[in-house]
Amino acid sequence: MESVGKSSGVKLDNLNCKVKQNLLVVSHDSGGAEVLSSYLRHKRKEYGVLRCVVKGPAERIFHNKGLRRYVVDIREGKRIISDGKADLLLTSVSRNSDLEINYITLAKKQSIKTVTMLEHWVNYKGRFGYPSRQWRKNLPDEIWVMDEIANKTAEKEFGREIKIKMKPNFYFKDLKTEYSNIAASKDRKFFNVLFLSEPIVGHRNPKEKKVVIAETEKVVKLIEFMNTMDCNKPVRFTIRPHPIERSSEYSEILEYNSDSHDFRVALSDLNLNSLVEDIKNSDVVLGIKSSALIIASLFKNTISCCDKLPLWFLAYDVRHIRPNLKGLEHFLYGRRK
Repeated sequence: MESVGKSSGVKLDNLNCKVKQNLLVVSHDSGGAEVLSSYLRHKRKEYGVLRCVVKGPAERIFHNKGLRRYVVDIREGKRIISDGKADLLLTSVSRNSDLEINYITLAKKQSIKTVTMLEHWVNYKGRFGYPSRQWRKNLPDEIWVMDEIANKTAEKEFGREIKIKMKPNFYFKDLKTEYSNIAASKDRKFFNVLFLSEPIVGHRNPKEKKVVIAETEKVVKLIEFMNTMDCNKPVRFTIRPHPIERSSEYSEILEYNSDSHDFRVALSDLNLNSLVEDIKNSDVVLGIKSSALIIASLFKNTISCCDKLPLWFLAYDVRHIRPNLKGLEHFLYGRRK
């Protein structure tokens, strides 16, 4: 009787034991890679075998987050799909690569569940190929978002076509930990202004490829305006380029403002300085429509100089100054967190 009881107990334990899913992760662009890599750092133990296909900016981000040992190349990733060795495909979505969409297509053919995590608040359909008539074929089975505004936006964009879930923002959690652990190294002789650039992506015509335009004209206007302001300290204006921008876009601005003692312009080196480091070493953060302004608003006074402030900026306490920059002086020198 005793041996039968033990045997029954083992069987029940086996039945109650949840089998962990084998996970394949695919990512290219930096924004999505940051969110996905932070998710994996916190939730990795909930899955079985983990493998990651990462290219472009995502490769460096995954390596820096301690996930290098899980990285496989594109060929191996496709073999995992074709051999049915993944139970779930989790992707970001890129505006500069079809990597994730290609894997979504492959996984759906093998009846593998597909999930895409959206780290932003704009151009949801465009990330999946809209306005192409076939764009819906690129959609995953499920979309994950990380705040209420993104959830409502996704529901409006996709309707009942796709299941949408809200997940914790582990990336913001990691950023707050990083911010508290690093020491500020800003030069207090200066009033330090950080500008977060966001390149404009458009099309010359529907048949041509995307065109990336830097925000240099708007930066020049902002610098000229700030040069007329009264500040009790010299100003250091640091431009942090977007990862897809070339630093040479700002070479003329840097050269033109190199001789001024009261207003100095510098360019952040993305290979040396993390976004959080640049934010911690600033007194205030400016930008136009960069999503990184939301990250900055977690820590510092943050100002957008766009035409109309998006709802997600309002939700994260990003201040608004219209493109004519009227009132900017008050926001810069009259407010502190």
